Amino acid sequence: MNKKNTFVHLRVRTSYSLLEGAIPISGLVEISSKLNYPAVGITDRGNLFGALEASEAFAEKGIQPIIGCQLNLEFSKQKESEKSQ
Repeated sequence: MNKKNTFVHLRVRTSYSLLEGAIPISGLVEISSKLNYPAVGITDRGNLFGALEASEAFAEKGIQPIIGCQLNLEFSKQKESEKSQ
């Protein structure tokens, strides 16, 4: 009997995070399954390209997918009143 691991990675970068992650979804699912993770969160930077692939692959193995995305936001320092002038 394989006991479920209680640790959950919430911020894994996959190969869809260019220059930051190298693991393909299939490899991540395989490792997560071997380690009996109950859930895994992928949080790629600037895109959700792997969301559907990850959701389907994790669900097949009985692992709860947690989908996230890290976005870079830039806030203008200019006030609204200054923009209308």
